[in-house]
Amino acid sequence: MLSTQLNESFIDILSANPIFKGIERRVIGKITAYAEAHIEIFEKNEYIMRAGDFPSEFGIVLSGGVTAVGYGADGRESIYAVLRTGDHFADILVASENKESPVSLFSERHNTKIIMIPFRGITKPNREIFEYQSLIIRNFFNVISMKYWELMKKIDYMSVFPIKRRTALYLSDESEKESNKCEDGYFAVKFDREGMASYLNADRSALSRVLSEMKKEGLISFNKNKFKIENKKGLDVISGKINI
Repeated sequence: MLSTQLNESFIDILSANPIFKGIERRVIGKITAYAEAHIEIFEKNEYIMRAGDFPSEFGIVLSGGVTAVGYGADGRESIYAVLRTGDHFADILVASENKESPVSLFSERHNTKIIMIPFRGITKPNREIFEYQSLIIRNFFNVISMKYWELMKKIDYMSVFPIKRRTALYLSDESEKESNKCEDGYFAVKFDREGMASYLNADRSALSRVLSEMKKEGLISFNKNKFKIENKKGLDVISGKINI
């Protein structure tokens, strides 16, 4: 389902996205209109993009959620990312030209809204928004650089064994992100237990066993996707961040 209506709450979301960093709200509306951006609405579990597609538009989640999954040579599914309101996708692909998507994306929830923005639409010359286009392009490549380092971090996790050490390292890293912090010292991760296991390339039951073990050892507390570090030094020793 398609829509072109961009209300104030959606502009709030776009203005908080790093691609539009430094762009005035009134200009965001002009840019998206000139680029012929459009809002698409998806039902739960509906595909947004399939592996092998060649996207010409990048997307920003306005409501709902999106999961990006890939498949290994053995056919095993792996979650690459879970996207929430304000997150974006396909930016690297559209900036690379003629690159096929290595992952499939599908909506997690009913009525997931995504604004799809043609990359060419925001980069082709236009006198009205010319002064902002160089900023958008600079923002774009800053975002791509950040994603590169995020990918390197995941590769680092994959090289860590056993699973307890890998999990400890992941939780320690996530606890240090300001955007994850909640009340009472807790922090939230994007994944449910199954998603977390997939992201860490671990069996779900093995991950649950490790988390329960760390809880009994007084290292962490948790409730669903919210965690609290009870013994940071102890966790960092297990993760390898601290050598003793």
